[in-house]
Amino acid sequence: MTRAEFCQMLTKISAYKSMLSSLPASSNHEYADIRKHWAEAEIIKISSRDLVTGEGDYFHPDDPITRAEVEHAINKLYGCNPSYKELGYINSLYNEYYDFNDVNSHKYHNDIIIALVGMFREKIN
Repeated sequence: MTRAEFCQMLTKISAYKSMLSSLPASSNHEYADIRKHWAEAEIIKISSRDLVTGEGDYFHPDDPITRAEVEHAINKLYGCNPSYKELGYINSLYNEYYDFNDVNSHKYHNDIIIALVGMFREKIN
């Protein structure tokens, strides 16, 4: 699935429409490579809410979307925002059971960790 197709999907699925409406647009990206693209309106809607973003002046709409980018968008849509302590706990579980060094340097590190281990909401001492 391309990054443009994912943006279109998020704007068309009825369950996500209300979630998108509740997320305020927080940025105004003007990507040089989306002008006159078939999904330009959808990309603008999704990128302005920082669900899927580009790099610099380019969005790369026809590149494949990564699993980490999808996880980031879904976590943000569902308001999955663990506290600092919860994130530390999730990281400790991840580090105990997994050893993927490439994840630590990824820009969506927290979203990958949450998706792999699961969101644990419990009291942490």
